[in-house]
Amino acid sequence: MIGSKYKATSQDNNVVVKFSDKVIRYQVDSSEMAQGVSNLFNRQCVLELSEIWDTIFESINQYKKQVA
Repeated sequence: MIGSKYKATSQDNNVVVKFSDKVIRYQVDSSEMAQGVSNLFNRQCVLELSEIWDTIFESINQYKKQVA
């Protein structure tokens, strides 16, 4: 099984994905939400750079459903 190539972390109210010399930050409502979204992101297998944004938004939607 191949692991995910990209990992997310949380920093304040941001979901952060680092790769090569670049960083993607996406601000969410709270630090708790950022932590939850980054955990959901890391449970998925993200192999392509083009999948990062879709996976972030998918993780946000999953998080919102869990806390609703």
